[in-house]
Amino acid sequence: MRDNASTADNGAQLRPIIKKKKVINGGGHHGGAWKVAYADFVTAMMAFFLLMWLLNATTEDQRKGIADYFDPSVPVSRTSAGGDSMFKGSSVFSEEHLTQNGRGGLGSDEPGEHKARKDTGKEDQEPQTQKKSEAEASEAVQGPQSNKGQTEAEAEAQTAAQTAALVNLKREIIDAIQNADSTGELLRHLWMEISDAGLTIEIVDMEGEPLFATGEATPSTKMRALLQVVGSSVKLVSNQIEIAGHTDARPFGPGSTYTNWELSADRAQSARRVFEAAGVTSTRFVSIAGRADSDPALDDRFASQNRRIEITLLR
Repeated sequence: MRDNASTADNGAQLRPIIKKKKVINGGGHHGGAWKVAYADFVTAMMAFFLLMWLLNATTEDQRKGIADYFDPSVPVSRTSAGGDSMFKGSSVFSEEHLTQNGRGGLGSDEPGEHKARKDTGKEDQEPQTQKKSEAEASEAVQGPQSNKGQTEAEAEAQTAAQTAALVNLKREIIDAIQNADSTGELLRHLWMEISDAGLTIEIVDMEGEPLFATGEATPSTKMRALLQVVGSSVKLVSNQIEIAGHTDARPFGPGSTYTNWELSADRAQSARRVFEAAGVTSTRFVSIAGRADSDPALDDRFASQNRRIEITLLR
Protein backbone atom coordinates (compact mmCIF):
# COMPACT_ATOMS: atom_id res chain seq x y z
CA MET A 1 0.00 0.00 0.00
CA ARG A 2 2.82 2.37 0.80
CA ASP A 3 4.55 1.50 -2.49
CA ASN A 4 1.40 2.22 -4.50
CA ALA A 5 0.93 5.60 -2.86
CA SER A 6 4.53 6.50 -3.56
CA THR A 7 4.10 5.57 -7.21
CA ALA A 8 0.96 7.71 -7.47
CA ASP A 9 2.79 10.66 -5.94
CA ASN A 10 5.65 10.31 -8.44
CA GLY A 11 3.15 10.22 -11.34
CA ALA A 12 1.51 13.38 -10.14
CA GLN A 13 4.86 15.11 -9.91
CA LEU A 14 5.84 14.08 -13.46
CA ARG A 15 2.57 15.34 -15.10
CA PRO A 16 3.36 18.30 -17.47
CA ILE A 17 1.85 21.70 -16.74
CA ILE A 18 0.59 23.62 -19.84
CA LYS A 19 0.32 27.44 -19.67
CA LYS A 20 -1.61 29.39 -22.31
CA LYS A 21 -0.26 32.85 -23.06
CA LYS A 22 -2.61 35.29 -24.84
CA VAL A 23 -0.79 37.67 -27.21
CA ILE A 24 -2.63 40.89 -28.14
CA ASN A 25 -1.44 42.87 -31.14
CA GLY A 26 -2.67 46.48 -31.06
CA GLY A 27 -1.85 49.75 -32.73
CA GLY A 28 -1.04 51.96 -29.79
CA HIS A 29 -3.27 52.68 -26.83
CA HIS A 30 -6.59 52.52 -28.74
CA GLY A 31 -5.52 51.21 -32.16
CA GLY A 32 -5.61 53.25 -35.42
CA ALA A 33 -9.31 53.09 -36.32
CA TRP A 34 -9.99 56.52 -34.77
CA LYS A 35 -7.79 58.19 -37.38
CA VAL A 36 -10.03 56.97 -40.22
CA ALA A 37 -13.14 58.15 -38.39
CA TYR A 38 -11.56 61.56 -37.71
CA ALA A 39 -10.55 61.93 -41.37
CA ASP A 40 -14.13 61.19 -42.44
CA PHE A 41 -15.41 63.76 -39.95
CA VAL A 42 -13.04 66.46 -41.23
CA THR A 43 -14.01 65.71 -44.84
CA ALA A 44 -17.71 65.95 -43.99
CA MET A 45 -17.19 69.28 -42.22
CA MET A 46 -15.26 70.67 -45.19
CA ALA A 47 -18.08 69.66 -47.54
CA PHE A 48 -20.60 71.26 -45.17
CA PHE A 49 -18.76 74.59 -45.08
CA LEU A 50 -18.38 74.57 -48.87
CA LEU A 51 -22.13 74.03 -49.18
CA MET A 52 -22.87 76.91 -46.81
CA TRP A 53 -20.51 79.17 -48.76
CA LEU A 54 -22.18 78.31 -52.06
CA LEU A 55 -25.63 78.95 -50.61
CA ASN A 56 -24.46 82.40 -49.49
CA ALA A 57 -22.74 83.19 -52.79
CA THR A 58 -25.74 82.48 -55.06
CA THR A 59 -29.16 84.05 -55.53
CA GLU A 60 -32.52 82.30 -55.41
CA ASP A 61 -32.75 82.21 -59.24
CA GLN A 62 -29.27 80.70 -59.49
CA ARG A 63 -30.10 78.01 -56.95
CA LYS A 64 -33.29 77.26 -58.85
CA GLY A 65 -31.25 76.82 -62.04
CA ILE A 66 -28.89 74.43 -60.25
CA ALA A 67 -31.86 72.49 -58.90
CA ASP A 68 -33.31 72.19 -62.42
CA TYR A 69 -30.04 70.68 -63.59
CA PHE A 70 -30.39 67.75 -61.18
CA ASP A 71 -34.20 67.52 -61.19
CA PRO A 72 -35.49 68.59 -64.63
CA SER A 73 -39.15 69.55 -64.67
CA VAL A 74 -39.88 70.69 -68.22
CA PRO A 75 -39.37 69.12 -71.67
CA VAL A 76 -36.16 69.85 -73.57
CA SER A 77 -33.56 68.49 -75.92
CA ARG A 78 -32.87 64.85 -76.63
CA THR A 79 -29.29 65.39 -75.39
CA SER A 80 -30.25 66.71 -71.96
CA ALA A 81 -29.28 65.01 -68.73
CA GLY A 82 -32.90 64.06 -68.12
CA GLY A 83 -33.27 62.19 -71.41
CA ASP A 84 -35.83 62.82 -74.12
CA SER A 85 -38.35 65.55 -73.42
CA MET A 86 -36.66 66.66 -70.21
CA PHE A 87 -35.05 69.99 -69.35
CA LYS A 88 -31.31 70.37 -69.03
CA GLY A 89 -30.69 73.02 -66.39
CA SER A 90 -27.54 75.02 -65.96
CA SER A 91 -25.51 76.32 -63.14
CA VAL A 92 -25.30 80.09 -63.58
CA PHE A 93 -24.03 83.14 -61.77
CA SER A 94 -25.52 86.54 -62.47
CA GLU A 95 -23.27 89.48 -63.16
CA GLU A 96 -24.24 91.26 -59.95
CA HIS A 97 -23.49 88.31 -57.68
CA LEU A 98 -20.31 86.78 -59.04
CA THR A 99 -18.20 84.96 -56.48
CA GLN A 100 -15.08 86.59 -57.95
CA ASN A 101 -16.01 90.01 -56.55
CA GLY A 102 -15.89 88.77 -52.96
CA ARG A 103 -19.35 90.05 -52.07
CA GLY A 104 -21.15 86.69 -52.07
CA GLY A 105 -24.90 87.16 -52.23
CA LEU A 106 -24.84 90.74 -50.91
CA GLY A 107 -25.19 92.34 -54.33
CA SER A 108 -24.03 95.81 -55.29
CA ASP A 109 -24.12 98.95 -53.19
CA GLU A 110 -27.28 101.00 -52.98
CA PRO A 111 -27.42 104.06 -55.30
CA GLY A 112 -27.58 106.30 -52.24
CA GLU A 113 -24.22 105.00 -51.07
CA HIS A 114 -22.59 105.95 -54.38
CA LYS A 115 -24.11 109.39 -54.19
CA ALA A 116 -22.93 109.92 -50.63
CA ARG A 117 -19.39 108.93 -51.50
CA LYS A 118 -19.41 111.23 -54.51
CA ASP A 119 -20.54 114.23 -52.49
CA THR A 120 -18.19 113.80 -49.53
CA GLY A 121 -15.51 115.89 -51.11
CA LYS A 122 -11.74 115.64 -51.24
CA GLU A 123 -11.25 113.76 -47.98
CA ASP A 124 -13.14 110.71 -49.25
CA GLN A 125 -11.37 110.79 -52.58
CA GLU A 126 -7.91 110.36 -51.08
CA PRO A 127 -8.38 106.66 -50.18
CA GLN A 128 -9.49 106.01 -53.75
CA THR A 129 -6.32 107.63 -55.05
CA GLN A 130 -4.27 105.56 -52.64
CA LYS A 131 -5.98 102.35 -53.79
CA LYS A 132 -5.30 103.26 -57.40
CA SER A 133 -1.60 103.82 -56.68
CA GLU A 134 -1.42 100.49 -54.85
CA ALA A 135 -3.07 98.73 -57.80
CA GLU A 136 -0.62 100.31 -60.25
CA ALA A 137 2.32 99.27 -58.08
CA SER A 138 0.98 95.72 -57.83
CA GLU A 139 0.56 95.55 -61.60
CA ALA A 140 4.13 96.76 -62.11
CA VAL A 141 5.45 94.05 -59.78
CA GLN A 142 3.32 91.17 -61.10
CA GLY A 143 3.74 92.03 -64.76
CA PRO A 144 1.76 90.55 -67.68
CA GLN A 145 0.57 87.55 -65.64
CA SER A 146 -1.70 89.82 -63.57
CA ASN A 147 -3.28 91.32 -66.71
CA LYS A 148 -3.83 87.85 -68.09
CA GLY A 149 -5.61 86.73 -64.93
CA GLN A 150 -7.81 89.81 -65.01
CA THR A 151 -8.72 89.16 -68.65
CA GLU A 152 -9.68 85.56 -67.93
CA ALA A 153 -11.83 86.66 -65.00
CA GLU A 154 -13.60 89.21 -67.19
CA ALA A 155 -14.21 86.55 -69.84
CA GLU A 156 -15.63 84.16 -67.24
CA ALA A 157 -17.86 86.91 -65.89
CA GLN A 158 -19.14 87.72 -69.36
CA THR A 159 -19.87 84.05 -70.07
CA ALA A 160 -21.71 83.69 -66.76
CA ALA A 161 -23.80 86.78 -67.48
CA GLN A 162 -24.69 85.47 -70.95
CA THR A 163 -25.68 82.09 -69.51
CA ALA A 164 -27.87 83.75 -66.90
CA ALA A 165 -29.63 85.79 -69.60
CA LEU A 166 -30.25 82.64 -71.67
CA VAL A 167 -31.64 80.80 -68.65
CA ASN A 168 -34.06 83.67 -68.01
CA LEU A 169 -35.10 83.70 -71.67
CA LYS A 170 -35.70 79.96 -71.61
CA ARG A 171 -38.01 80.31 -68.62
CA GLU A 172 -39.85 83.20 -70.25
CA ILE A 173 -40.49 81.12 -73.39
CA ILE A 174 -41.84 78.22 -71.34
CA ASP A 175 -44.08 80.53 -69.30
CA ALA A 176 -45.36 82.22 -72.47
CA ILE A 177 -46.24 78.86 -74.09
CA GLN A 178 -47.95 77.62 -70.94
CA ASN A 179 -50.00 80.84 -70.77
CA ALA A 180 -50.95 80.54 -74.43
CA ASP A 181 -51.96 76.87 -74.15
CA SER A 182 -53.02 75.51 -70.76
CA THR A 183 -53.48 72.01 -72.21
CA GLY A 184 -49.72 71.53 -72.68
CA GLU A 185 -50.09 70.39 -76.29
CA LEU A 186 -47.78 73.08 -77.64
CA LEU A 187 -45.09 72.47 -75.02
CA ARG A 188 -44.82 68.81 -76.09
CA HIS A 189 -43.32 69.97 -79.40
CA LEU A 190 -40.59 72.08 -77.75
CA TRP A 191 -37.03 70.91 -77.04
CA MET A 192 -34.56 73.39 -75.51
CA GLU A 193 -30.89 73.29 -74.55
CA ILE A 194 -28.23 75.79 -73.44
CA SER A 195 -24.81 75.02 -74.92
CA ASP A 196 -21.55 76.82 -75.68
CA ALA A 197 -23.14 78.17 -78.87
CA GLY A 198 -26.17 79.64 -77.11
CA LEU A 199 -29.82 78.72 -76.52
CA THR A 200 -31.08 76.11 -78.98
CA ILE A 201 -34.85 75.86 -79.45
CA GLU A 202 -36.17 72.95 -81.49
CA ILE A 203 -39.82 72.70 -82.58
CA VAL A 204 -40.37 69.06 -83.52
CA ASP A 205 -43.04 66.91 -85.12
CA MET A 206 -44.78 64.18 -83.16
CA GLU A 207 -46.28 61.01 -84.55
CA GLY A 208 -49.78 61.91 -85.76
CA GLU A 209 -49.22 65.62 -84.99
CA PRO A 210 -47.34 67.09 -87.98
CA LEU A 211 -46.31 70.73 -87.90
CA PHE A 212 -46.03 70.88 -91.70
CA ALA A 213 -48.07 69.11 -94.32
CA THR A 214 -46.19 66.24 -95.98
CA GLY A 215 -43.78 67.60 -98.57
CA GLU A 216 -44.84 71.22 -98.00
CA ALA A 217 -43.28 74.25 -96.31
CA THR A 218 -46.47 76.00 -95.17
CA PRO A 219 -46.64 75.82 -91.35
CA SER A 220 -49.71 74.35 -89.70
CA THR A 221 -51.85 76.33 -87.26
CA LYS A 222 -50.05 74.73 -84.31
CA MET A 223 -46.60 75.44 -85.81
CA ARG A 224 -47.52 79.05 -86.50
CA ALA A 225 -48.78 79.49 -82.93
CA LEU A 226 -45.55 78.06 -81.52
CA LEU A 227 -43.37 80.28 -83.69
CA GLN A 228 -45.38 83.38 -82.80
CA VAL A 229 -45.10 82.74 -79.04
CA VAL A 230 -41.36 81.99 -79.26
CA GLY A 231 -40.82 84.98 -81.54
CA SER A 232 -42.60 87.31 -79.11
CA SER A 233 -40.07 86.34 -76.42
CA VAL A 234 -37.05 86.35 -78.75
CA LYS A 235 -37.76 89.88 -79.97
CA LEU A 236 -37.13 91.19 -76.44
CA VAL A 237 -33.43 90.25 -76.58
CA SER A 238 -30.68 91.22 -79.00
CA ASN A 239 -28.95 87.88 -79.69
CA GLN A 240 -28.24 86.97 -83.29
CA ILE A 241 -30.29 84.10 -84.67
CA GLU A 242 -29.63 80.99 -86.75
CA ILE A 243 -32.50 78.90 -88.16
CA ALA A 244 -32.11 75.44 -89.68
CA GLY A 245 -34.76 73.15 -91.14
CA HIS A 246 -34.55 69.37 -90.79
CA THR A 247 -36.49 66.55 -92.44
CA ASP A 248 -36.65 62.77 -92.13
CA ALA A 249 -35.05 60.46 -94.70
CA ARG A 250 -38.18 59.80 -96.77
CA PRO A 251 -37.36 60.82 -100.36
CA PHE A 252 -39.63 62.45 -102.90
CA GLY A 253 -41.02 60.39 -105.75
CA PRO A 254 -38.92 59.24 -108.71
CA GLY A 255 -38.05 62.01 -111.17
CA SER A 256 -38.82 64.83 -108.71
CA THR A 257 -36.39 67.75 -108.81
CA TYR A 258 -37.61 68.96 -105.42
CA THR A 259 -35.72 67.21 -102.60
CA ASN A 260 -35.48 67.28 -98.83
CA TRP A 261 -32.72 69.88 -99.12
CA GLU A 262 -35.07 72.39 -100.76
CA LEU A 263 -37.92 71.39 -98.43
CA SER A 264 -35.88 71.90 -95.24
CA ALA A 265 -34.58 75.27 -96.49
CA ASP A 266 -38.10 76.44 -97.40
CA ARG A 267 -39.40 75.44 -93.95
CA ALA A 268 -36.58 77.41 -92.30
CA GLN A 269 -37.54 80.44 -94.40
CA SER A 270 -41.18 80.01 -93.33
CA ALA A 271 -40.08 80.10 -89.69
CA ARG A 272 -38.08 83.26 -90.34
CA ARG A 273 -41.10 84.99 -91.87
CA VAL A 274 -43.29 84.14 -88.86
CA PHE A 275 -40.57 85.48 -86.57
CA GLU A 276 -40.41 88.75 -88.48
CA ALA A 277 -44.19 89.03 -88.31
CA ALA A 278 -43.90 88.59 -84.52
CA GLY A 279 -41.53 91.58 -84.35
CA VAL A 280 -38.05 90.07 -84.68
CA THR A 281 -35.77 92.40 -86.65
CA SER A 282 -34.57 90.89 -89.94
CA THR A 283 -30.98 92.09 -89.35
CA ARG A 284 -30.61 89.65 -86.42
CA PHE A 285 -30.74 86.59 -88.70
CA VAL A 286 -27.22 85.44 -89.60
CA SER A 287 -28.01 82.02 -91.09
CA ILE A 288 -31.08 80.37 -92.66
CA ALA A 289 -30.20 76.82 -93.71
CA GLY A 290 -31.75 73.57 -94.88
CA ARG A 291 -30.06 70.38 -93.66
CA ALA A 292 -32.46 67.75 -94.97
CA ASP A 293 -31.84 64.47 -93.07
CA SER A 294 -28.11 65.01 -92.55
CA ASP A 295 -28.44 65.70 -88.80
CA PRO A 296 -31.19 63.43 -87.41
CA ALA A 297 -32.47 63.91 -83.88
CA LEU A 298 -32.98 60.16 -83.41
CA ASP A 299 -31.11 57.13 -84.73
CA ASP A 300 -34.20 56.10 -86.68
CA ARG A 301 -33.79 58.38 -89.69
CA PHE A 302 -37.48 57.97 -90.58
CA ALA A 303 -38.74 59.01 -87.11
CA SER A 304 -41.18 61.91 -87.05
CA GLN A 305 -39.03 63.76 -84.47
CA ASN A 306 -36.37 64.26 -87.16
CA ARG A 307 -38.75 66.73 -88.86
CA ARG A 308 -38.06 69.90 -86.93
CA ILE A 309 -37.10 73.57 -87.00
CA GLU A 310 -33.94 74.41 -85.04
CA ILE A 311 -33.57 77.99 -83.76
CA THR A 312 -30.30 79.03 -82.08
CA LEU A 313 -29.88 82.31 -80.19
CA LEU A 314 -26.13 82.88 -80.28
CA ARG A 315 -24.12 84.12 -77.30
